[in-house]
Amino acid sequence: LYIEYTLNVSSLEVDYMKKSTKIMHFKIKITLNGKKYELQLKKHITIQQIINLLYGKNKNIVLEHNKKIATKNKWNQIFIKPEDSIEILTIVGGG
Repeated sequence: LYIEYTLNVSSLEVDYMKKSTKIMHFKIKITLNGKKYELQLKKHITIQQIINLLYGKNKNIVLEHNKKIATKNKWNQIFIKPEDSIEILTIVGGG
């Protein structure tokens, strides 16, 4: 799976990028729901951005980051690092 994710950048960064001849990319390998992926990124991303990319605004998610439960209020503060392990569970109600 190849994911290229671009974050919104400030106008100052956009001006810098226009002047730059080459935009830097970097790759990191992570494990997501038991599968290994290599992500090619332009910027560091958070767990919240991964959730938004994969699940949209789904509110019924439990997330484990490196074998510890990560609460929703921390998702936008945790940046994905090489070799991170993320498990995402979606909760479905029913009767």
